[in-house]
Amino acid sequence: MDSLRGIAALMTVLFHLVAFAELTAPSGFEFIGSYFGKGVPLFFCLSGFVLAYGYSKKLEKSGSNIIDFYLKRFFRIAPLFYIVLICWRGVGHFLWMWSESATVLFLNFTFLFGLVPTAHESLVMARWSIGIEMLFYLAFPIIIILMGNIKKSLIIFIISLIMSSIVYQVYSQLGMNSYAYMNAITQAPFFIAGILTFRLWEYRDFKKSKYAWLLLLLALTLVFVLITSSKFAGLLDSEKLLGSGRNIWAIIFCLIIYSCCNIKIPFLTSGPMVWIGQRSYSIYLLHPIILIAMVKNNLINLLNSHEVNGGFFYGAIIVLAATLLASSITFTYVEKIGISFGNKLIARDFKFKDSLNFLYNSFCFERSGIKYLSNISIGGVRIESYKLLTIFLSLFALLYSSWVAINYSAQPLVDIHAFRQSQTALTSYWLAVNGFSFAYETPVAGYPWSIPFEFPLYQYMVSILALIFNASIEQVGRLTSYLFLLSCIWPVSRILRIVNAPKLTIWVFSALFLSTPLYMYWGRTFLIETTALSFSIFSLYFGLEIILKQSNKRNIIYFLVFSILAILQKSTTEGPVLLYLIALIFFVNFYRYPIKLEFLKASFKLLPLILIPLLVGLIWAHYTDLVKSKNLFGSQLSSSSLFIWNFGSISQKFSLSTWDLIIWERVIKGNFGGYFGLLILALALLTHKISKKYSLILLSSFILFLLPLIIFTNLNYVHEYYQVASVIYLIFMGSVIITVSLPRYLHTKIVIPFLMIPIITFNYYNFSNYYGNTLSRPLEQQDVRSVQAYQIGKFINKNTPENSAIVLFGQDWSSEIAFNSKRKSFAAPEWFAEYAKLWESPEKYLGGVPLSAIVVCPSEKNFPDKNDIELKTQNQKFWKKESVSGCSVLLNQRLIQP
Repeated sequence: MDSLRGIAALMTVLFHLVAFAELTAPSGFEFIGSYFGKGVPLFFCLSGFVLAYGYSKKLEKSGSNIIDFYLKRFFRIAPLFYIVLICWRGVGHFLWMWSESATVLFLNFTFLFGLVPTAHESLVMARWSIGIEMLFYLAFPIIIILMGNIKKSLIIFIISLIMSSIVYQVYSQLGMNSYAYMNAITQAPFFIAGILTFRLWEYRDFKKSKYAWLLLLLALTLVFVLITSSKFAGLLDSEKLLGSGRNIWAIIFCLIIYSCCNIKIPFLTSGPMVWIGQRSYSIYLLHPIILIAMVKNNLINLLNSHEVNGGFFYGAIIVLAATLLASSITFTYVEKIGISFGNKLIARDFKFKDSLNFLYNSFCFERSGIKYLSNISIGGVRIESYKLLTIFLSLFALLYSSWVAINYSAQPLVDIHAFRQSQTALTSYWLAVNGFSFAYETPVAGYPWSIPFEFPLYQYMVSILALIFNASIEQVGRLTSYLFLLSCIWPVSRILRIVNAPKLTIWVFSALFLSTPLYMYWGRTFLIETTALSFSIFSLYFGLEIILKQSNKRNIIYFLVFSILAILQKSTTEGPVLLYLIALIFFVNFYRYPIKLEFLKASFKLLPLILIPLLVGLIWAHYTDLVKSKNLFGSQLSSSSLFIWNFGSISQKFSLSTWDLIIWERVIKGNFGGYFGLLILALALLTHKISKKYSLILLSSFILFLLPLIIFTNLNYVHEYYQVASVIYLIFMGSVIITVSLPRYLHTKIVIPFLMIPIITFNYYNFSNYYGNTLSRPLEQQDVRSVQAYQIGKFINKNTPENSAIVLFGQDWSSEIAFNSKRKSFAAPEWFAEYAKLWESPEKYLGGVPLSAIVVCPSEKNFPDKNDIELKTQNQKFWKKESVSGCSVLLNQRLIQP
């Protein structure tokens, strides 16, 4: 491996000769500037292999070796780095007046600079990789245990590829292109690839493989194709291949290292290459000093001039000769002395070392994985630290989501889907004014003012709470929605008990659930979604109790109450759950009763329990259609009229673009860790044989996730908040995989929090990048149309009588102006059958309520236009025109008291 390290060092020197010193590579050798930078990832790969080869047995058998490992690695790296750092900064200070803060100096002396984006490149030029290498050393004892065999190693390698992709893309999108590449997670696949290569070699008991030459030929062929074929290289460099095509080099390096373990290549075993490899660390640290000296003395410009033929080769000879000479000195008088001092320190028996070993020995490592992590005592109760970390993540997610909900609860309804939020708020407001009624008013479509859809459970609760606490209805509505979101956790915990999942699963679920952008945002909006979801999850829990355990009277009553409440609140949320329970009844009884007659009797005995809430839902839908039929506009919003709108067309259900948007863009990519979350779900396919019971649990979760999407396809396509009804089941599925399936598959539970962290981190990034930006924007930067409606509504509220009505054109049938103005209204969409008649005689559509204002906003139909408005004000002198937020507002002067 020494020779390969030497090659990596030489590649890096030549790469910096082009990339840093800007010496032009000759024709045919352009690949030096494009590909020789891969010398650093090759270093990482070799480092992973060598460490695994030298320390895997020692660390797995005896935890006391951990301190020896850290001391040896520190004294291998630190002495020369510190000397170069001091010299480099001394020269920079006196010659170029460089100055650095105490923080940056501290980060460099502690090798922590790789963790800080603004300091990651180190004070020693081009030595960013040293900080990453030290982080790899720090994590190696844990990584080598997690990668205990080929299967585990392959899983960790795939996870590292996904994480590398995510982190690279995140930092690139933030404009931090340098740190996007120069960080430990982005480079982790190379280090882990080295360990994977060792596990492959170990699996063959270190025997020589007859395919080694073939593997080496394959690796060299890939290298040749990458270098010579721009089209193929462009494909591999695409950000769509595992998120980052550069990671294909990790596989190439694996093939090369594995081949070199099995065959003897004279060139690599020659004395000069071994000599260079032993001094590779000195070469790596010292060559930038030679390069900068060449730049400062104008030697590079001279070599680049037309007067010097072969300038690149002369430059390469100069920098290599000087670097090799300097490296031979530092290797002998710095590196060897540092290594010797480290070995002497390791041999000594001192209390400090014993104390560190005691701390480490609280971790019990076995070859099959981590048996347990350090037990921590809290209030006399001992708890494993992986559990503590999981609980901490859950509590943090609770605190953060609560802060978001409370901090932004008083915002006006101008955020995403303000159209639908204001409609719900308008219903709540008029319930507070008029009191409860089955035919409740949502006065946005003219007289009669009732156009009911869902049963107003949530809206009525909000109106009562607003009256009791004398609070703004917007704030009460948002906080009520969030409380219903939190209430979903209890029935989920009971469902986990039914299926005998580990107690830790509910903590995993809570952390993922409350950190999901979908629920963090829509769980604090003025919508019925979380109320319907809470009732639905409660009904699912009691339904499972009845079907899987026993149908006692209490469970039957609870099920009927919650399922009826859920179907009345939102049929699109509860309907799929009831369909699932029907299927579950037949499935369970089919296995319970082999005799067909008994199977049918048992099934049809429970079936009426499910049919009752469905029947109640149908009765309510029929009632609302009857009420809406009395309203000219409401008659166009009946169940039959909206059938295609609700369910979607057949072609839409079979469209790949539909599912790409709903499942990938909105759900997986936006709310479940992207590629990493997809990997977690995919790994369930590998672990399905662990338990038939858990396989059925995962399948049930997946069905419950898909059913709302498949049935109400168009609603989920148009409205992003409709996924509130389904994503919870995907999170449930992921929680079971993380807590049960993968720990059993990998024989270790420490992976639980470490699988959660990337998903939560990615969720928070998505939230801040999309929803968070919406929440934090000031009013004037919110959705233009919603801000317009807000300003017009406030203007009308201030300038018209309370017991009056308004008519709106150019705002579709949005309730935004109606709610903000607190006036009954007719917001006419352009597809309203009597749109023109409404303009001619608006009073006829208001049921005798005096008309105080007409609002006209620009629209596609361009009716009424400026001429129509002018004609109305001329013919009817009592109208006074005002311009508010880009719209024309006609105020009825007859209703304004002098």
